[in-house]
Amino acid sequence: MLLHTCIFLVALVPALAQFENLAQRLGTASMIDSFYTHTGAGLAIDGNTNGKYTSHGDHSVAISRSTGVGAWWKVTFPQPVYIDNIVIYHRTDCCMSRYENAKVLVDGNEVGVMLNAEAITTISGVNRNGREVQINGAPQSDGFIQLAEVQVWGLEEDVKCYDSDGNEYRGRESYTDEDGKTCICGVTGIVCRCEGENISCPAGSYRWTDQDTCVAQCIRNPAYCSSSGDPHYRSFDGRYYDFHGKCTYQAASCGDFKVNFKNIDFYNRAPRFTLRAELIFKGITYTIANQYKAEVNGNSVQVPYIKTFTNGDTVRIVNNGQLEIILTQPSKGRNPAVLIRAVNARTYINAEIWLHGSCADLTEGLCGNFNADPNDDLTGGSPNSLGTLHQLYDESCPAPPNPYHPCNLLPGAKEEASRVCDDLKTAPFTDCHSTIPIGNEDGGVYGNCMTDVCNCLLDRSCACSQYDNYASSCIDAGVDLSNWRASVDYCPFDCPDGQVYQSAGSMPAPTCLDREPEETGTTRGCFCPQGQFLQDGVCVSANDCKCLYEGVFYDPGDEIKKEGECQQCTCMEAGEMTCTSLTCDVPTCAQDEILASRDDLCCPYCESEWVDALNPEETIAQGQEVTFTCQVNTKVASQDIIWTKDGEEISEGVSEDGLRLKISDATADDEGQYTCTATKGESSNAANFYLSVEMPPPQLPSITFEPAQSSFTCKAKKKCKISFTVSKEDGKVDKKGVKLCKLVELTIGDCKKMKFKKKGKQFIAKLKRVKEADSGAYVCVVGKGDNEVMSDPVTITVE
Repeated sequence: MLLHTCIFLVALVPALAQFENLAQRLGTASMIDSFYTHTGAGLAIDGNTNGKYTSHGDHSVAISRSTGVGAWWKVTFPQPVYIDNIVIYHRTDCCMSRYENAKVLVDGNEVGVMLNAEAITTISGVNRNGREVQINGAPQSDGFIQLAEVQVWGLEEDVKCYDSDGNEYRGRESYTDEDGKTCICGVTGIVCRCEGENISCPAGSYRWTDQDTCVAQCIRNPAYCSSSGDPHYRSFDGRYYDFHGKCTYQAASCGDFKVNFKNIDFYNRAPRFTLRAELIFKGITYTIANQYKAEVNGNSVQVPYIKTFTNGDTVRIVNNGQLEIILTQPSKGRNPAVLIRAVNARTYINAEIWLHGSCADLTEGLCGNFNADPNDDLTGGSPNSLGTLHQLYDESCPAPPNPYHPCNLLPGAKEEASRVCDDLKTAPFTDCHSTIPIGNEDGGVYGNCMTDVCNCLLDRSCACSQYDNYASSCIDAGVDLSNWRASVDYCPFDCPDGQVYQSAGSMPAPTCLDREPEETGTTRGCFCPQGQFLQDGVCVSANDCKCLYEGVFYDPGDEIKKEGECQQCTCMEAGEMTCTSLTCDVPTCAQDEILASRDDLCCPYCESEWVDALNPEETIAQGQEVTFTCQVNTKVASQDIIWTKDGEEISEGVSEDGLRLKISDATADDEGQYTCTATKGESSNAANFYLSVEMPPPQLPSITFEPAQSSFTCKAKKKCKISFTVSKEDGKVDKKGVKLCKLVELTIGDCKKMKFKKKGKQFIAKLKRVKEADSGAYVCVVGKGDNEVMSDPVTITVE
């Protein structure tokens, strides 16, 4: 199964609660009769999943047969329980066809059917309270039901939910809200959905209902973007380009969330690399970085980290072979909305993003606009203009350098790098050439490969990041290159101790929180051996698992309040938890208060200041954009939220739900205070925001360099004269501040002061008694520190 298909077109079942097999601990089994005295109903809840029946020794298969009336088997609980999913282990040594279409019911309501094609039937998404699970024999079963084991996974206490007005609902109970949406109580809280009309969609798209407008539409399949190596970027629309800024930049966005890439400078000049990727959602920053580091708001967390909101939305930081951030938004019909993956490359990461199709034409950042046109991805016309537009203003960054090609700095480098990267022209990569071209030395993944190899001084292992990035693009396009490393012997993947690399590891990976997850696909990365789980960077057995909630470990006996899931839990041994539903006492509010609710709190509460500014102060540069986000802690219609600036109402840039104000191409006139005011009944409340717009400083005069020639050849043990013409826009070059410097491993090495000669108006450096070791790339440098400006390199060859 392909990565983008299994992630975006199948709703993943998150481990939001510590479910247990209730049938074995609490259930009482019964059936219409027992075919043999040793095949009683209780054998299907005894914990033994062995599907082989035997007439001697231990028996583990419950067999019922009823002639003339339908056979049935059921498990009954002493009181209603919350049921998340049901797993049925079949008898496997006989009679598999008898299971086809046998009905599974909860309190008389059908929730699924059994299948004969597999030894196990899993019925996911039951999501209801119930007291009885029953299996009715299929028409062709000859009156037989034969079951090895029936597991009913859920919570002992039934689920309770509370709406914004404090009304209580039980699991699977529903109501229709004022927007016409159907709201259902489940383990993740109340989730409100509307379906829209049934429409057909062409190939390459699928049906999706906008949960703000309840209008169904055809949207594009999810899009893929990446930052790899130098870094080289591939936009959602397939545009390749290089950008060498060393700050934090917005990579993508979609309404209420955005994704940033942070680049780092290792050499005090290009190349740069991506160090971390961030998701900003509901005022919280979730980060994954090199060396498998995970953070929330700058604090280290253990993975899997799961943040659950009462409307069903979740943010998960998980290790599926590599670190991933997954934002799932059932409230908007996005399952998931975005997946961000950090492929560890020792000191940096290759960052990947898969974005939901409803974000097409809305997203902005280094990944482009997702409009199927790669030609308009570089806003402003160049990588530098795009990067500068989306740079976070709170960092002090020099202007990004112009793109360059490092293969021009080393003699014979271009030819050697080409020989290495020619592996892209061989199997297995050739399987994908007709789907995704590899490009050439001037661009595409082949050009990226050559650049990275030359940046690494011709170390061929530096090509591996580009091979892997090409494999990801091909997999996303439907060509399976997951096992490419088996064909390239110099690209082994280094895994942490105790983990092993797999080209097709199960996804999601088993964890202490979810030890037998339903497989939705496969992916490449580092995994624990079978039967072990990654915990605190080490693979452990189930007995060594610890309780984990929102990235923090707990000890046996600790009490854990799960607000987003409305549960009170107690940590047990081996990482297990026992949980009960929280009960809410709806308070009576004072006259200046309203009954408020937040999607990270279970119970409604009284509050007088119920409108918050999530980002109350922002500073941006002229021409940049910003989005202010207003949090209203109760349900308010969009028409009852008003934005103003200096008392004047604003409509342009306001989101459909009224909670966000976007200011684009900012000027000095946009600076000032903005106010978000919400009204509910007789009550109103407001939050203030302030925008500062920094105007650009006066442009410094530009400096141009003209070497006497692009390469110089000198004789050994003789003087070598190197000359440049240096000019400045205002005509004032500091004649004492010009020097010639050698590049050593792409950084400035030894320098020699250059003398100005009025005749010819040139700066000249004389290198005495040169030797072969002096051969290499040299640059002319003007200025000091952050004000240094350097020329393109010239080559000096000593013979």
